[in-house]
Amino acid sequence: ILPKSVFTLVIAERFRRDLWTRPASSVSNVNRNQNQLGADISIKPGGGALSFTLGYRWEIQRYDDATALDRDGHDFRFLASWRFYPMNYLFIESTFDLVSYPNTPTGAGNVTGNFLSGMPFKVYAGLSGYFTSKFAMLIRLGYGNSFLGDDTESETDNFSNFIGMMQLTFRFSTRTALHIGAAHDYDLVVYGGYRSYIRGYLSFEQRFGKVATLHLDAAYDVRGYGEWKPYPVSLPGSSSPITPTATALNREDSRLRAGVLLDFNIHRAFGITLGYRLDMVITDFSVTQTTPAFSATTFTGYNEHRVYTTLNLRY
Repeated sequence: ILPKSVFTLVIAERFRRDLWTRPASSVSNVNRNQNQLGADISIKPGGGALSFTLGYRWEIQRYDDATALDRDGHDFRFLASWRFYPMNYLFIESTFDLVSYPNTPTGAGNVTGNFLSGMPFKVYAGLSGYFTSKFAMLIRLGYGNSFLGDDTESETDNFSNFIGMMQLTFRFSTRTALHIGAAHDYDLVVYGGYRSYIRGYLSFEQRFGKVATLHLDAAYDVRGYGEWKPYPVSLPGSSSPITPTATALNREDSRLRAGVLLDFNIHRAFGITLGYRLDMVITDFSVTQTTPAFSATTFTGYNEHRVYTTLNLRY
């Protein structure tokens, strides 16, 4: 049909295991396995200035102990772009997912904002590229809707709003670059249905010859959640299930992330990466559990410090 077109088929699979302990949680072991399997089909008709891509991913998330948080997803993506200059293009992108929680606890679905299945939809148009040899911009504007399901009698609190992002890149030299950006977006969560955020971020890259590269980055989020009420749970010392209480129906918090990474290219066959990450959730939101035997209040903020070393093998 299009004899000069380029057709590409990509089959992808990715497995990841996270080891994470949360001492303040009722389930301290939140180790989890995540797997994605899917395919992308792309076609570039004619000379390749136009490109169309359809993608699908089947995603599963399974926890060792916190099985109520297990999640299934079917993720669809469409992307169309027009490269009107060698380093610049316009694009339209849309994603549509089917998200569900296969192990929802008994009774949780009858309380507002718990384990809500959803069909998050996003669509936006954008522009990306270099406009001078040292200045680049990425901008995209669109709309998003969480399309949450709800088994309760109350009306679902959905996200339905503008989404978008803008990123500026300043390349001072072939070895030095600074990225500054801002975004407004959302994602689905177990408690509250969705979490929206306004984010400001920056990153800096500096290469030192052919041996080392320095990466610095920081991001700050202001986040808001959909309406949520705790569901009844069974606790030690209580003869019947109790319902915890939260300080607010709509949680609000902030998140700060920052890090430094040094990447050493020791040999063409291998290298070493050294890094440090800071992750802070800043909030006064808390959940209180009270039984005849005890009363406990859990704050949902935390500080995480992570130091890591990676050996990179190339072949």
